[in-house]
Amino acid sequence: MPKRQYDTDDDLIDERGVLRDGRRIRVPMMARDSADGLTDLQRSVRDATAPLRVVDAFGNSGLALNRPGARYLTAGTRTTDHAALVMRDHLRREACDQCIAELQNAWKSTGTDDREVARVHHTSDARLDAYMDQKLDLETAWQRGR
Repeated sequence: MPKRQYDTDDDLIDERGVLRDGRRIRVPMMARDSADGLTDLQRSVRDATAPLRVVDAFGNSGLALNRPGARYLTAGTRTTDHAALVMRDHLRREACDQCIAELQNAWKSTGTDDREVARVHHTSDARLDAYMDQKLDLETAWQRGR
């Protein structure tokens, strides 16, 4: 099967390899069949100038969005929306890392334990002393700013 229907007709294509005005070429459906119908160059241009779109956790869009799960907003790589999304993601990761570091290093903190109540009362009953010390601590907590 020839690539073009009119392979023998030389006046279809000009010297630049472009189809002449008023001419047409019929392309079989098999030749147009591809995943998204775009070349690598067309795909890169589409991705670079793409508007915002919604994807699932794996980066799939379209029919994949019918499945249950989280949805995320994405943008083309050269858009201001993409820059804002990248910056938000960076700040979110930084805050998460800082929070994890604080939780991991909390045991290393030096200073007074704020749960410790000062011993003020000295009676013969230890339970009564503890109760009265706690009561006094709660009554005067407003003075310490706790």
